[in-house]
Amino acid sequence: MFTPFAIEDSKGKVNSVQKAGVGGFVVVRKGFQKPELIVKMLNLIFDEVPNSSNMEEEYPEIYEYAKAAVDGSVRPINIEMFQNLSEIDDAMIASDAAQGNSDISSVSNFTIKNNAMKMKNFIDNASASDPTDWAVYSSRLLAINHVMNGVRNNGSYREVNPIAIFQKIDATERNGPQVTKLEEETFIKFVTGEKSLYEFDTYVKEWNEQGGHAIVKEMARLVGN
Repeated sequence: MFTPFAIEDSKGKVNSVQKAGVGGFVVVRKGFQKPELIVKMLNLIFDEVPNSSNMEEEYPEIYEYAKAAVDGSVRPINIEMFQNLSEIDDAMIASDAAQGNSDISSVSNFTIKNNAMKMKNFIDNASASDPTDWAVYSSRLLAINHVMNGVRNNGSYREVNPIAIFQKIDATERNGPQVTKLEEETFIKFVTGEKSLYEFDTYVKEWNEQGGHAIVKEMARLVGN
């Protein structure tokens, strides 16, 4: 089982970079016959379905899909529209219900209720639960509720406002693909146990040699550090 932790800096602060308000756009080509269908799909996936009072009967196929806790990236349109900090707040509601501090049946949002039920399945009988029960338990109760909400409540959270860099970073265009490939492959090996975490310093050295140091150096120059 994987256990999430918050990593503190030398001053005991957990640093987090604020997400951009907009991370992408849905576009259609000029002359697209029915552009209004995009809005209808968004309304269906992110409003009508999750707020349905009886999703199992009204949207049976989507209900089975959502019940399996499938990641949102495989949706036909993957847009998340949340209130500020709602990810933490939603996880708190689900975690409280899963742990018996509130009634699961009183949770109106299907996604939150589904997460609560999956966490409760794992809490009640971990050995007989579905792998997705463990995944939701780890990602919502342990990672978001305990870790993210924990650092928010104990005052150790520090939000870092990202610096917008509008210039082209030549080192990224030159070295970005191999650095990204190295990151993805190495972290998968760390997680699966193929590589020991004691090899992390070796990975950092290789990352710098393959172009990571050049990317960081150019970014620092652009922001004046």
